[in-house]
Amino acid sequence: MKTAIVMIAMLAFLVAPPPEEPDSDQVEKLACVIYQEAGGDACSDLCRMYVGDVVLNRVEDPRFPDTLEGVLTAPGQYGRFSKTGIVWPSRSSNPGEEHAVQRAYDIARALLSGEHSELWGLGYIWQAEFPQGTDVIYETGLYFGR
Repeated sequence: MKTAIVMIAMLAFLVAPPPEEPDSDQVEKLACVIYQEAGGDACSDLCRMYVGDVVLNRVEDPRFPDTLEGVLTAPGQYGRFSKTGIVWPSRSSNPGEEHAVQRAYDIARALLSGEHSELWGLGYIWQAEFPQGTDVIYETGLYFGR
């Protein structure tokens, strides 16, 4: 009986379609905001995950636009994106920033593939350099709240 169950599980694994790659445009936008908000290599990957999950929590929250672009370009949110569109900060092309930019892409791809931090889906929609909201969590220079 155990052998049959193992064989069925192996067969299901072999027949299952590979996971879908996230949309490259969405990865680009999320990576851009992660880099802008979390900064360079001094920031932990957990902090980068938190930044991305706050953005994605906003997309799911009825008080905010229901698209990534809508959340990022809302007036008064995420730096100058409401005026410039979603563009990489000029410092991202500086020598020595390649690693931080790549980390932002890697985290964005992971988030859009379904890998999230503990903030995902729990109403954490605020992120700043100062505490705001409730149940505030601090990580690598940034505060995250509900």
